[in-house]
Amino acid sequence: MNRMDHKVCVIAGNQLDVGWMASDNESVIQAAESGDPDWMEKAASQLPFGRLIDPEETARAVNFLVSDDAGSVSDTKATANGSKASGRRWAGKT
Repeated sequence: MNRMDHKVCVIAGNQLDVGWMASDNESVIQAAESGDPDWMEKAASQLPFGRLIDPEETARAVNFLVSDDAGSVSDTKATANGSKASGRRWAGKT
């Protein structure tokens, strides 16, 4: 395989890192762990953007990355993380 053959075979992917998302399942988990019906408002008030990530936002980002509009976007890491640290952290705890 010569140098040009290798370049043709290179595959790069895109990555979307999603933070704490306000999904239906997250509501079930938080209700079970904290028992607080206002958990989302309380948690969101402590986040830099004042809210959890909306699942539709994530869907739009994924749709872009897999669309022709993404064009030559390759080997990219995008972060959709409206919180200080990725992942679920509330359950009534600060």
